[in-house]
Amino acid sequence: MYGKDFGEHIYDDFRSSPYTALTIVESTDIMSEAQLLLYAKFACGCHTVEELLCCLTLHSTTTGHDICFPVDAFFTENQFDWGRLVVLHRRRSIDDGKKYWISTEVDPASKVQVS
Repeated sequence: MYGKDFGEHIYDDFRSSPYTALTIVESTDIMSEAQLLLYAKFACGCHTVEELLCCLTLHSTTTGHDICFPVDAFFTENQFDWGRLVVLHRRRSIDDGKKYWISTEVDPASKVQVS
C-alpha cells in the first residue's frame, strides 16, 4: 500500500506543476520485451524534481504509433495534462553488436497525436 500512496503523491505533484517535461526511454528486458520508462521533470514547491512515473510494457513494435497509445492512455488514466508539457524527449537503446543510445527532442507542439 505504501507504494501506491507514494506514487499518488508523485502524480499529484506532477499534476499541479505549471510546466512539465517528459523523457520516454525505450529499452528491452531480459525476455526481449520492449519497455517504456516515463521520467518526468516538474516543479515541486521551489524545487525541480525528476521522477520515474511508470514502466510500460509494449507487446508489439516500438514505432511512434505503438508508443503513443500506451503513453496517451497512461496520461488519460491519471488525468495528466498534455498542455503543460513543454519538452518531450525520446531515448532508445540500439543494439547492433554495440550498445548505444539515440536521443530525439520532440517539438512540444507536435505532442502525442492519437487517432
